[in-house]
Amino acid sequence: MWRVVNDDTGTARKARVKGVEVAGKTGTAQFWRGKIKDNHTWFICFAPYDKPRYVVCIFVQGGKSGGGVAAPIAQKILEQIFAMENGQEVKLQALAPAPGSFQQITGIDFTKDFPTAFGSDTTTVPDAPAEDNDDHASPETKPGTATATAKPDISDDADAHPENKPRPQGGLQKFFNFLGGGRSAVPKQSH
Repeated sequence: MWRVVNDDTGTARKARVKGVEVAGKTGTAQFWRGKIKDNHTWFICFAPYDKPRYVVCIFVQGGKSGGGVAAPIAQKILEQIFAMENGQEVKLQALAPAPGSFQQITGIDFTKDFPTAFGSDTTTVPDAPAEDNDDHASPETKPGTATATAKPDISDDADAHPENKPRPQGGLQKFFNFLGGGRSAVPKQSH
């Protein structure tokens, strides 16, 4: 794990923190949505290496690589933690929600006032998959495109829908529950 961050050929060189040895491991799992590649990337690390006090785990859906996208985020978090330990005031600041996109994030830049993601273009993406229906599409969103103004279709009454109620257990589920000591996900009814 030390070499992943500190070796010149390590995949997480972007997680280095000046004056602190960091050790970690990157990960990238290929995930496909139809013909669109959408990696799940992560980086998990600890620091300082010789006497660890902090562990950071970053997961980025849609990132190109764990070392290129998730590791710099962990580096920024650790950098701020150690700055606070040295008496610097670190102010938290809310960011505007990130616009959605079907393009992979290829990198993160923390050198500006607000973090910037490379490769996450906010313009319309013509290759985005079309929705089966557009009942939940906002006026700014057309099926088959992704824009920065798209709105989620989450409603407060999601649990009220009949399809979201617990389903009765089938024979195979009952068998596995029997093997597991009779425990069941569905509460037993008293008679």
